[in-house]
Amino acid sequence: MDPLDELTDVFASTSLNLPALLTRYKDYLARLRGQNINPWKEQPRRKTDLHLIEAVGHFHLFSWLRDAVREDCIVSPEFPAGSGQVDIHLRCGTQRGIIEVKSFVKHSQIKSAQDQAADYAKHLSLDCVTVALFIPVLDETVLEKLSSQVVLNGVEVNVVAIGWVLLNLTGLKQRCKSDFV
Repeated sequence: MDPLDELTDVFASTSLNLPALLTRYKDYLARLRGQNINPWKEQPRRKTDLHLIEAVGHFHLFSWLRDAVREDCIVSPEFPAGSGQVDIHLRCGTQRGIIEVKSFVKHSQIKSAQDQAADYAKHLSLDCVTVALFIPVLDETVLEKLSSQVVLNGVEVNVVAIGWVLLNLTGLKQRCKSDFV
């Protein structure tokens, strides 16, 4: 984070502005890419499509959040267990926020993720929730199109698409061949 960034837009209203905070996370990832640092290298992947598993994004984001807001907030993770509950809780004084972490599989999952997140936020008596959608695309135009804001059952649901580095299949194929030699 920029040492002069006071996060005023994050804490300005009664609800935490988590999309603004996630924009800073995306900027952080871009700075890493600019320095040729790949935080996703050698991380576990799904066997179905070889994309990074959701837990990779969950724990990387959790770690970054703890560093970014440690003076102002308590950041609590929920371990990804397919329970349908929110993955990251933030408590900043009287303000609370929740982030549901998802790993992109297909476009139709976004509506389901929004519904699930809205239901859980409503259950917690919160009026907003943010979905951090990790997607193996770095094209900012695509990420902007997949990001959205809707109101479902009185809950504002923000989807923030976060690009992570695409899989290098050539390297994977070479590694797999060497495993059998």
